[in-house]
Amino acid sequence: MAIIFLAPFLIILGSFLLYFIVRETHRAEEAELAELKEGARSFYELIAVARLWNAEHGGVYAKVSDATRPNPYLDVPDRDITSTDGVHYTKVNPAYMTRQLADISAGRQGNTFRLLSRRPLNPANTPDSREDSMLRDAERTGAAQSTLITEPEKGGRSFKYLMPLMIEAPCLACHERQGYRLGDIKGGVLITIPTAKLDAIHSEGTRRTILSLSLLGLVSIVITVGIIWYLSGRLTREIRKNVEREKLQAAVELAGATAHEMRQPMTVVNIMLDIMKMKSSRNETVAAEDLDTIHGQCSRMNTIIERLLNVTHYRTKEYCSGTRILDIEESSKGTGPAAEPAADPRTPGA
Repeated sequence: MAIIFLAPFLIILGSFLLYFIVRETHRAEEAELAELKEGARSFYELIAVARLWNAEHGGVYAKVSDATRPNPYLDVPDRDITSTDGVHYTKVNPAYMTRQLADISAGRQGNTFRLLSRRPLNPANTPDSREDSMLRDAERTGAAQSTLITEPEKGGRSFKYLMPLMIEAPCLACHERQGYRLGDIKGGVLITIPTAKLDAIHSEGTRRTILSLSLLGLVSIVITVGIIWYLSGRLTREIRKNVEREKLQAAVELAGATAHEMRQPMTVVNIMLDIMKMKSSRNETVAAEDLDTIHGQCSRMNTIIERLLNVTHYRTKEYCSGTRILDIEESSKGTGPAAEPAADPRTPGA
């Protein structure tokens, strides 16, 4: 019986646990995504500040070296200069500076970034199909674009964040000849953040939450099973007690009905026997009518017994002082003798 009450509870509890686990997993994913976006935006701000500083100075000069060669994509008359002591310098504009910073970043573990443009001067800034789609969305909306992708060849998931680059006043010195105007989007900076460490942190948090929910569910099940088991046991015992009380009541009613129905004919028989004894002691002849009376009362008792043997219904009637007894006649209707022999009107108590 306990299982009958327990099954719906287990189904409901399991559904709630599943809902909270799915919700917690989804919440953890959203929290991680928000954290990645904020980290990427902060990372971009550092790049943007450095680019703006460079642009406001019209580019900066760096000594020509194997790592810093003259920029073939920078078409300005003062790109290369030579100092009075014969040292060669080349102009590093914002785009060239960004590429060099990106190369340094790519050689380190952690976040990387690169420039993208749908009209690149440098072919290295050409986006792939996924990056091109993100760049188009950024150009259409003017807002940053982001996505989580899985890259098995790079060891797991990574977060891509593309911030559009708008033409600002200092940028026009180089880009106005390309047809750009103030406020145009000339491309974007794509920041890539590996998520392995952050995934591990959030997964551990999610795992602890799921473990806590599961433990809470298990404790709830144990407590509920105990309560239901206890209540079921009490209910079973009460049902048994009620059945026993009903059996006892039925027995009392049957006994009361039997005593009630049998007392009258037995009383008549006893009286008649006493009369016959008295007559016998006086050597008087026993009248036939006395024997007929005894015979009639015995037939009546036999009828009562047959009805008791053929009880098929449960009907009671008021006896005395609020006590009810089995109504033998009503309870055996249709199964016993058609009628009960009438009592001898001359018999006492008849």
